[in-house]
Amino acid sequence: MLSLPVYFSSESILTAEASATRELLRQACHDFTKVSVLLPSTMATGLLTETSRWLDLLFSELPLERLVLPSSRFSLLALGGALLVSSSQPLCQSWESAGGQTILFQTVDETSQRLASFCFASAKGQGASALDLSDLYSRTLYFASRAHAHQRLPGSSLPYVTHLVQVAQEIMLTAHQEPLPLTLALPVALLHDVLEDTPVTVAELEAFAGSTVTEAVQALTKNPDLPAQHRMRECLDRLRRAGPLPAAVKLADRLVNLQAPPTTWSAEKIAHYRDEGQQILQELGWASPHLAFRLQARLEQYPPVTFSGGVL
Repeated sequence: MLSLPVYFSSESILTAEASATRELLRQACHDFTKVSVLLPSTMATGLLTETSRWLDLLFSELPLERLVLPSSRFSLLALGGALLVSSSQPLCQSWESAGGQTILFQTVDETSQRLASFCFASAKGQGASALDLSDLYSRTLYFASRAHAHQRLPGSSLPYVTHLVQVAQEIMLTAHQEPLPLTLALPVALLHDVLEDTPVTVAELEAFAGSTVTEAVQALTKNPDLPAQHRMRECLDRLRRAGPLPAAVKLADRLVNLQAPPTTWSAEKIAHYRDEGQQILQELGWASPHLAFRLQARLEQYPPVTFSGGVL
């Protein structure tokens, strides 16, 4: 399934200049089988209702998914690679600098040229991007493996990189179900603990992975200067503001961690970890319906029943 993620800025969605662009956008979507529309939660109720009505008409022949961002601003890093529809030239320029593509409501000719230049999901492009993703995955995994080289999974002799690979695996699976820019999501998944648990600095991470990935990893990193009991609360607040991508990685992270707890954990700590997972689901589940469903199922089975040969 080819899915087109689209973000509509609230100021431009119903402007007079949009009428000609709407038909062009409809034509541009003929290669896709699903459209995921991301709307700002700051949009007024009446405007949101009118926008929804217009979207139903525009994409009447395609499955349409609406995602309302629960933030006062959208996150460029989280939606990098998506299509922005806006009448604001500065906004479009910022979006493009973050790796996205835009439709700028100015003239029909300019809009037509922009649509013609799109390279979202053609069959040829997918083959090349698969090779690029493979190289990106290998480079990032090597960097993460070196950073976590002497660490082990808690209560296990397995290398810590096992956890990182499992989180990346969940992200790759999710990308087959939902719009998720893997060129950003895979590095964030593999590097999500590198600032919190290794000597790697923000500057070193940015030099390797770029500012967009680094900002997402920072959003996922608990603040060591806070009392331990407040770190998760503060991290969740940041993740809600950061947008869907880092929030989705957090869902995948906790999903992977809800395996058999270390034998040294008390019943109280196990219960606390389960409650914490429920809190993550409640506050970040909006970022990925697929991961939210999997996390809910894992929470219902936690802790798993163990026996001498492994885990049921």
